[in-house]
Amino acid sequence: MYLLDNLISCLKESCPMSGVKAFTIDGLTKAVSEATKVIKLADLEPNYTLVVVTQDEAEYDITVLEPQTGLVRVKGGLFTEPTECKLSGSTFGGSMIWMGRIAIGMCIEFFMRSSTVDGGTITTPPVKIIGWRIPPTVTKSKAVH
Repeated sequence: MYLLDNLISCLKESCPMSGVKAFTIDGLTKAVSEATKVIKLADLEPNYTLVVVTQDEAEYDITVLEPQTGLVRVKGGLFTEPTECKLSGSTFGGSMIWMGRIAIGMCIEFFMRSSTVDGGTITTPPVKIIGWRIPPTVTKSKAVH
């Protein structure tokens, strides 16, 4: 929440064309550089499962299928059934995206090729918690306490 609060309170400026608040490139760069709780998909192994909780308390299980391309299987939140799609990255809700990453305080953007959703893009509410599931191969005797 710190990242989003910081961005909203410190980095906004008025857009003279519409009266709508807009973010500057410098502001977005500063906010992203201060993001300390970030997962880069390319750093994960295939079949690694993340658990992401958004600010609306929805829980998403995201299994990484192809870390380099962002192909994932996601279930939960807006996805009622396990669905293969591309995790494009994190966004503050506009058109700019931090490719291949999940960050606290930012929304996750998924792209579905064969989707009835307008443009095939699904965007979650901002991320509150990022965790992971312990693989079923890890037994109690192997777990670190």
